Amino acid sequence: FAPAIRWLQTLIKEGKFGEIRHFRSQRFLDWPETSWGWRQYKETAGAGNLYDMTIHRIDLAQLLVGPIKSVSGHVMQHVPRDKTPAGDPCPKSEVDDWTAIICEFE
Repeated sequence: FAPAIRWLQTLIKEGKFGEIRHFRSQRFLDWPETSWGWRQYKETAGAGNLYDMTIHRIDLAQLLVGPIKSVSGHVMQHVPRDKTPAGDPCPKSEVDDWTAIICEFE
């Protein structure tokens, strides 16, 4: 993690913020509603936003708050991305582009 995150971790461990009871992270995609290229197909990307970016938020949450005891979540695709940036048709996206999770920490 970046030095600023490590510093934040130190401050949390030293109790500078009191008891941490909540962690919130959001990622607002700036990707267009057109094709993402390789990122939108399972064969090349493996999975969508959950595996691509949300997993890093989970890592960050555990680093700062501690182990996760339970989790509930949902993934979905809001945009089919079936056109290239030039407007030409392309195969529809196969992966999620939105995730939400709620975790209970130990």
